[in-house]
Amino acid sequence: MIIKIFIFILFLIYPSGEVLRFNVYPNVSLTVNDICVGLFVFVLIIFNNLKNLPFKNNIYIFIGVCILSLLYNFERFTFTQIFISSLYIFRWIIYFNLFFIFFNLKDYKFTEKLMIFSGFIFTIFGYIQYFFYNNLKNLYYLGWDDHLYRLFSTFLDPNFSGAFLVLYLFFLVGIYYSQKLISYKKLTLYLILFTIPAIFLTYSRSSLIMLITGGFFLLWFLNKKKQIIYFILIIILFVVTSFKYSTIENMNLLRTASINARISSAKEAITIIIDNPLIGIGFNTYRYTQLKYKFRTDNIPYISHSDAGTDNSFLFILATTGIIGLISFSLLIYQIINKTYISMIKYNNIYAPIFISSFIGILVNSQFINSLFYPFIMEWLWILLALSVRQKNIKESNLI
Repeated sequence: MIIKIFIFILFLIYPSGEVLRFNVYPNVSLTVNDICVGLFVFVLIIFNNLKNLPFKNNIYIFIGVCILSLLYNFERFTFTQIFISSLYIFRWIIYFNLFFIFFNLKDYKFTEKLMIFSGFIFTIFGYIQYFFYNNLKNLYYLGWDDHLYRLFSTFLDPNFSGAFLVLYLFFLVGIYYSQKLISYKKLTLYLILFTIPAIFLTYSRSSLIMLITGGFFLLWFLNKKKQIIYFILIIILFVVTSFKYSTIENMNLLRTASINARISSAKEAITIIIDNPLIGIGFNTYRYTQLKYKFRTDNIPYISHSDAGTDNSFLFILATTGIIGLISFSLLIYQIINKTYISMIKYNNIYAPIFISSFIGILVNSQFINSLFYPFIMEWLWILLALSVRQKNIKESNLI
């Protein structure tokens, strides 16, 4: 019962996003969600005997490489900078432990319902924000980009919000096609129809690409190949319709300002990678390395949340942990996809095709924004992965 209360609070806090965020030190900030996840993990790790944990060796290897990269570059930074950078490793460890905890939980249906509820609340917040607070310019001084006429919800960023909404949509679609209870099936259908417009209102091209790639795989895995045609038609209809807003820069799908910014970000990352190819600059000293390379300066009127990393997740890994880190991370990705695919084929796990499609979508999305290391995305994926690789008690569907 206590565990269920913790889980309920966890998903209740999740939709608060970046709104409940506060600085604890220069360049160090926490969200209430971070605190909630930390307490949740600490309590359950201490008082529960976690067994049969898949991927643990690959995860430990990647963490070891991250720590090694930081120690290797210890003399290049101040003690304070090293300490702050090490907090990123600690946060990643906290979030991946959600996978271990949820993997050992028996009541997966309780988790499923809370994931649906939490995503629904986030989507409602998105619509409220879009109609009553569609200009983020007045928070520019706090480091947020000045997005206009776009849905950014409580993440205060349309790209990350769009990525999550796509993940939520995939989850709903998977549940809809696997559900036999009519009332539950109707509920998920209404939520699907409620979520799709929210994705389009983000006007996020990276989310749109993620929707196309991940959506194709999801419908394919679910044996809904005819629906792929309708899916493509909906995407085309949105793209064509959006052209009438092309005069508004933020809503123009052909806007070039963000493309140029991402190209510039990639070039800076590649420069750092070339100079530090083997073990990188240390996970995550990227903000301080940019200052050393004079890509950024402390003499700016406003802070920026994007200074802690680069837009491409794989360039971020290469820059901070080098080739060794990229190899270890790639092996982890391979193990995750392989294990989940086996769970989908052999054990007919209803969550496995949802996760694989979501993960493929995020891997594509992470080429444009650093979504692989965004806390709220990590939280959703680790929990979904825990449901996806379980090999018993999840055989209620005939998906495959």
